[in-house]
Amino acid sequence: MRTQTYFDSVAGFFRNFPPEILRSFGFLVAALHVVVWLVLTLAVVQDARSRRDGAKQLFLIGPWMWGLVVLMTGGYAGALGYWLIHYSALRQNHGEKG
Repeated sequence: MRTQTYFDSVAGFFRNFPPEILRSFGFLVAALHVVVWLVLTLAVVQDARSRRDGAKQLFLIGPWMWGLVVLMTGGYAGALGYWLIHYSALRQNHGEKG
């Protein structure tokens, strides 16, 4: 007697869909990821510009280089790195207030 695992039931669930629907779903997920990726990039560039022009300092590189970092890391890791450097407690411990 074979025991059915969770992954067998998930694979069986997806076998019931036509390949066209699965391809469309995959395309939709990829397109949404690209949109989020670009929005994160533009948000980081805009925030970096405001930090450069305002009283707060921009760390290490310019706004467009931060945007390039976000683009090259897929969006999420670069935006997280930007946030950690500029907004988290890591940055506040090095002389910048707020």
